[in-house]
Amino acid sequence: MKVVDEALGGVVSEILAEGDFKGKPGNSQFLRVGGKFKYFGLMGLGPKEKATGDAAFKIFKGVGDGIACAAKANKCAKCGFSILGGIDESEGSTIAEFITKGVILGGYESTRFKKEAKESKLSSVELL
Repeated sequence: MKVVDEALGGVVSEILAEGDFKGKPGNSQFLRVGGKFKYFGLMGLGPKEKATGDAAFKIFKGVGDGIACAAKANKCAKCGFSILGGIDESEGSTIAEFITKGVILGGYESTRFKKEAKESKLSSVELL
């Protein structure tokens, strides 16, 4: 996170110091920062110990959903994300699956009763 914070000129540490971002599940902040990154977002996952079983699915699917919604709202084609504290190697593929499901489901929009659909431009999501 230190590398990202330095690349953004200290924006991340400012957000964390102000106390607006608590890191709880569902808590998020997205900012237009320009430069190397067009947008930057923080998404809360809650305590690592609680991310097990069905709770892990809900948390990481929510991350994917948040990624898809933010990308669509900001017309982003590429998105990268990182999980602070890392991921246990044994859980990596499961977490990736949950996030992928969230991105797919979060990017879906029923257009059955709409004259014009707002298509997502998101073409790739990478774990950094």
